[in-house]
Amino acid sequence: MKAALYMGKHDIKMTNISTPECGDNDVLLKNVYASICGTDVAVYKHGPETGHRVDIGGEFGHEMISIVSEVGKNVKDIHVGDRVYPYPRTVKGDPKRAGTVGGFSEYVLAPNAKLNDGIYIVPNEISDKTAALIEPFTVGTRAARRSFPKAGENAIVFGCGTIGIAAAIALKYFGCSRVMIADISSGIR
Repeated sequence: MKAALYMGKHDIKMTNISTPECGDNDVLLKNVYASICGTDVAVYKHGPETGHRVDIGGEFGHEMISIVSEVGKNVKDIHVGDRVYPYPRTVKGDPKRAGTVGGFSEYVLAPNAKLNDGIYIVPNEISDKTAALIEPFTVGTRAARRSFPKAGENAIVFGCGTIGIAAAIALKYFGCSRVMIADISSGIR
């Protein structure tokens, strides 16, 4: 299979590696769409100590939408053809691999796969492109929730990237009356 391996600062290696073998408790996922996280950009530009834990030589990428390609004989709730969101902190069974899950590879092996614990079904109403944004939207929603918003309050979010926009949407959803987002404009000095 084709895979993008993170080799360090300014070094991504596109290569062919063996397709993972699906064991009795595993699920093999075929990636159909991936997005590029700000952390991916940071570790590419500045090295592996600047974002998610990204292993040198690890399969790069963690924001993706996948189709179940193969299911081990002991897996009951996940089926071939299911469209799923693999949660990067748990899909590989190792939260330290969150940045090198294999989102830019053709396939990802989910060991000891469990539905709603590392693998989540994506409803048909959500496009692949939108579903690839689930991970950053969970981050923004978590940040908004941790601010303990109350109905009727106003809020401001600094940063208009994907996560900032997600936080603003979540704050509105949680009941804030008005939410403003602010960021730096590169055209203003």
